[in-house]
Formats: sequence, C-alpha cells, structure tokens
Amino acid sequence: MSGRPAGAAYGALLLACLPVGKAVVFALLHQALFGLHLGMAFAPNHKGMEMPGPAGERWGHLRRQVLTSRYDKRGYVFLGTATTAALVIWLRTWSPGQVLV
Repeated sequence: MSGRPAGAAYGALLLACLPVGKAVVFALLHQALFGLHLGMAFAPNHKGMEMPGPAGERWGHLRRQVLTSRYDKRGYVFLGTATTAALVIWLRTWSPGQVLV
C-alpha cells in the first residue's frame, strides 16, 4: 500500500496539467515505455542462465538470485564515467583557497 500515495500524486499532477483524455494516454504510454525500459535493462542479466528444474528442486532466495544472474564486468565503464563526471564538476567549483575535505 506504500505505492498508492505516489500513484495518487502522479494522477493528480497529470490531471492538473492535461485534459483527461490526454492524461490517460500519457499515463498508459509512460508506464508501457517505463516497463519496456526496465525489462531491457534487467532481462539480459538472466538470459541463458541456469534455472531450477521442474522436478521440484527448491532454491533459496539468495541462491536463486546468484545462480540465475551473470557477473558482467562492464559495470566499471558506467561507474568510471559517473565518477569522472563528478570529479570534473567538483574541480570546476573548487577554488585554490578552499579546504579539501
């Protein structure tokens, strides 16, 4: 039930900014594209990986998450880019008399 206030605020904001018909179309399109984006982001991590057998083999939650996902070493590209961008912004705002913390 924690998602209901956010959903109500989302709906109220849409209805305040758009006519009812356009708000409904926008909400449906927004949710569909958001779901597609999340699916494209997370599904490749599990493609082609081992799954529990249909014979009733039971895995715990942690075991299921670890064994059915890939360890992708490309994450450093994203993290390195984000860190570099943060450093560039920080260096632009730093002045020579400022104390480094």
